[in-house]
Amino acid sequence: MSKYTIVQISDLHIGEASYRRDMVVTAIEEINEIKPNLVVVCGDLTWNAIREQFLEARDLLQNIDSPQIVTMGNHDAFNVGYLTFEELFGPRYAEYQDESVFVMAVDSSEPDLNTGHVGREGRGFIDQAFSKADEKLLKIFALHHHLVPVPRSGRERDSMVDAGDMLELLMHKGVSLVLSGHRHYPWLWRLENMVLSYSGTCGSPRLRGSPCQNYNIIKIDKNNIEISTKLIGGPTRRRGKYRWGKRGITSG
Repeated sequence: MSKYTIVQISDLHIGEASYRRDMVVTAIEEINEIKPNLVVVCGDLTWNAIREQFLEARDLLQNIDSPQIVTMGNHDAFNVGYLTFEELFGPRYAEYQDESVFVMAVDSSEPDLNTGHVGREGRGFIDQAFSKADEKLLKIFALHHHLVPVPRSGRERDSMVDAGDMLELLMHKGVSLVLSGHRHYPWLWRLENMVLSYSGTCGSPRLRGSPCQNYNIIKIDKNNIEISTKLIGGPTRRRGKYRWGKRGITSG
């Protein structure tokens, strides 16, 4: 693999009180300067899934010059939001593949609930998708909810209902990176041969101790994966560097 860059953003929260549209606009300008190979949007585009909020999200994300894959969050699932999401952004179970990566993005939301769930049928779909992926490609899984609890995020009450089953499946399929958002705090966990990368919020005022809104930059080459957090309008902090190969993450 030649050098490859992914930008991971999440939790725009368009429509929330004190929503920072200026930060989202600045983030998009920065992303276009970075010129990543792919942008992964990990859900919560809106505050309560009102159509006008989805339309603003679509219009903003269309300003990103790079290819994108977008998934829903729990806030996008209010008010039968999945119908508007599918109309404006496409399938809630989506795949992206190029010469370097295979990405599977799923909707982990449940109608009008904050908890996450994929279920047996969804896991079967994921199993089939990764089974057909070229073994030479880096396997990446994207969803909104976290599979392992996140520090500085308060009482643990809205994680994935079937997190254990999901982790077992993703490890079995050789997934190297899991990208998610939801808790507004950037963090990394390494779990066996897999790294879980959580992005903070791009637009919500609820920062959970972060200096300001932020997103993640993931730089990949044939041997290494480096993950950093970019403060919007500010500096970049490297959070972790890992070696990877056919067996996933091998050290870090």
